[in-house]
Amino acid sequence: MGCRLSGVGSGEFAQMIATLILTTLHHAAPYHTVPHYTSRVFAYTNGLNVDQGLSQYQGALGIAPPTGEEQEQIQALQISCWSNMSMCHLKLKQPRKVVENCNKILAVKDDHVKAIFNLGKAYVQMNDLDKAKKNLTDAARMSPNDVAINKELAKLPALLQKQKKKEGDMWKSAFKQM
Repeated sequence: MGCRLSGVGSGEFAQMIATLILTTLHHAAPYHTVPHYTSRVFAYTNGLNVDQGLSQYQGALGIAPPTGEEQEQIQALQISCWSNMSMCHLKLKQPRKVVENCNKILAVKDDHVKAIFNLGKAYVQMNDLDKAKKNLTDAARMSPNDVAINKELAKLPALLQKQKKKEGDMWKSAFKQM
């Protein structure tokens, strides 16, 4: 059974994202620890500084700030959530949100192939073919046997040619009016 994303309202999209996050959290941690990680992931995802702000609340409740291992798990969950959100935004044809989520991933892990690939696809949707080519080429270099990356990269020459023709026609039209 597939999920049809076209025509999905913002409330439905938010519900999809919340379900996706909770599912990811449920599969990433034992059941009894999910609420603990849920609060930490949402705090980190929403840009709260746990060491300064949230740690005061945690201290009042007797909860210690995250350990190094917990911090790594939180980062892995963040990356997973941002990656899945970027895929949803690609399907919804919201490339700016894809770029935003992929940049969050790349700020944490600069060699995340899936984020670089999705960034390239987002730039294709935005018709920024130079950036698309750079990201898709980088992704192909990092994962040369990935069929999806190579397929998307193979589409670029035709898109670039179409863009050059369109630009040429635009300049012809501009000079005819002079």
